[in-house]
Amino acid sequence: MLLIYKLQSGFESKLSASFLTGHYIKIPLKTHFARFSVYWRQRTKANQIVGYPVPEIPLAHDHLPMKPVQYREPRLLPPSQHSLDAFHLALQGLYANGFELHTGFGAQLNRKLREQELRRRHILLGPGRQPDRVYFIVEGSAVYFLELMQDGIPVRMARYILRDRSFILPPNLFSEDPNPLSIELAQDCRLLSISAEQYGRMLRKYPQAVELTNRWRDRVEQGWMADQAEVALRKSAFDRLLWFMHKWPDCFTVFSDRIIGDYLGGLSRETVNRYKRDVINAYRAGLMK
Repeated sequence: MLLIYKLQSGFESKLSASFLTGHYIKIPLKTHFARFSVYWRQRTKANQIVGYPVPEIPLAHDHLPMKPVQYREPRLLPPSQHSLDAFHLALQGLYANGFELHTGFGAQLNRKLREQELRRRHILLGPGRQPDRVYFIVEGSAVYFLELMQDGIPVRMARYILRDRSFILPPNLFSEDPNPLSIELAQDCRLLSISAEQYGRMLRKYPQAVELTNRWRDRVEQGWMADQAEVALRKSAFDRLLWFMHKWPDCFTVFSDRIIGDYLGGLSRETVNRYKRDVINAYRAGLMK
């Protein structure tokens, strides 16, 4: 598609050959905005030189103040039955043998839990902030980052990776100390959550809530230590990346090269990117991790 402009004359000396005065020119749609911007700047400059008044582009509603744009977090809605089933199944998974949730505790959880969908890169917990909610990932992924200072420069390092059917229990939940971690979503997520205040009351009222909390924290730490042991056994970056892809086949589409490198013992982003294609080909060929 082409747009046709007729250019005015009177400032030939300062215009490029593309803008011949008194002629019609054809400009492709995809470039007409950029060219019109150049044309307008050149016209303005030429008119200033020859003493003509500087043209102004009228703006629609330029007499009205600009309305600020505010981000609105998605509403907290009552949970669906599917999400509640996934939540209770994850609680049962914390026990190797039989598990029976306290009737009052379970009923209160079902009443207090709320569901929402949040987009990728949403920050659940900022550095130094106090956590205000406890989460359960129905679908999606989240990453814990250590917030460090190196030579006065803030540095983020991925620590834990949590995926579907995982609980997010932020550190320093009931402490006023600065939080050493931040939590960011790596995918669009469907979450269940409960406020930190309500969660604290449950901990005081139901001993089973304390037990479940400790079991989940232990599982996260033990899982991370087991993964780091697997990483330490593999000396080459290729072997580490291949193991990681066997663990999570969609890792390269979900996590950034920086997150993957941090989790695999501090590989650089460039190293991860350099080996990525070979690792994917090896995985597809059935090469063992």
